[in-house]
Amino acid sequence: MLRQCAVRGLRRRRAAAAAISALVGSLLWAPLGAAASTHDSYICRTVVDDKLKEIGVGPDDIRDIAVVANRSGGEAKRVIGYSAWVALKACKGSVVIDLSLMCTVRQTYTHGDCRIGGVKR
Repeated sequence: MLRQCAVRGLRRRRAAAAAISALVGSLLWAPLGAAASTHDSYICRTVVDDKLKEIGVGPDDIRDIAVVANRSGGEAKRVIGYSAWVALKACKGSVVIDLSLMCTVRQTYTHGDCRIGGVKR
């Protein structure tokens, strides 16, 4: 009896975690191909926008923004932070902003052919 209750409780927690993960996943992604000015909702938006301003990237320079969850290894696969991939119009590549769960910037770097003064490659 006790084992059955534990198994049912585990199943409920897994189902709830899966539902939350799906919801968060749908909120994290900004649709590719949309103009930068239409990116009105993604996680850590204000922090990403502020960092882009700080490094001299304006809204007119942005082609796409996608924010993805970074997950831990192992069975849990819990979210440990986020990465904002900002595709620029002027180059083939992106500016990547790594963020903590609390949206604190961990690091910023360029990927591909993009180069921005003061940002590591």
